[in-house]
Amino acid sequence: MEWVYTNLSQKPAFSLPSAIEVLKNKTGDCNEHTTFNQSPMDAIHIPLIEGDIGKQIGLLGYIGNIDVEVLDYD
Repeated sequence: MEWVYTNLSQKPAFSLPSAIEVLKNKTGDCNEHTTFNQSPMDAIHIPLIEGDIGKQIGLLGYIGNIDVEVLDYD
């Protein structure tokens, strides 16, 4: 995570580059970039799904329609 955060430049992508393309070009957007070098993640960086691009595309219908309520935060 730290290497990716330190060595990749954040640049918007209008496609879904493979991990090999991201490493080759050392650029990626939020899909390819680690979560701001945070471990563990905080309440605004919650993974919604794990899996291949087919599963990720399934989330598109939820974008802008998800409500999150934080019940407790230390």
